[in-house]
Amino acid sequence: MKWESYPGEEKSPYRKNPTEDHSKPRWFWIFIATSFCVILILQFPWASSRDVPSELIGTWRTSDPNYADRFIEIDRGSVSFGTGQATLMNGFITKVATFREASRTIYTIFYANNGETGQCSLYFSDEEENTIHLKNQPAIAWVKEN
Repeated sequence: MKWESYPGEEKSPYRKNPTEDHSKPRWFWIFIATSFCVILILQFPWASSRDVPSELIGTWRTSDPNYADRFIEIDRGSVSFGTGQATLMNGFITKVATFREASRTIYTIFYANNGETGQCSLYFSDEEENTIHLKNQPAIAWVKEN
């Protein structure tokens, strides 16, 4: 005969009653784990990524005579600075941060070159099409070449 078939006998403490509901603790831990995952996902800076906005891609030059032999070239994976006399500094883009300010957008391009990191912040105006201004030199306009 089975254990339950004897009336008056004590039930084994090692055998669980199948009618007991143990789902509360399990759902509690699932809720906690899901909440933790959501918090981790929200911590990532989604506005920052490696994707370079299409309006920045191209070669930029200025009409300022002090920078006549200089250029900035931005593509999907790298940023290059032509520094005159046929010298070039190239960096691989690691992140692009975007910040909207009134009628212009501030882009900060983070890059790496031979283990060293750098960044370049620039303004892109909705009103001045194909024109950027470096944050550290806002008076100088850089125009995209066609």
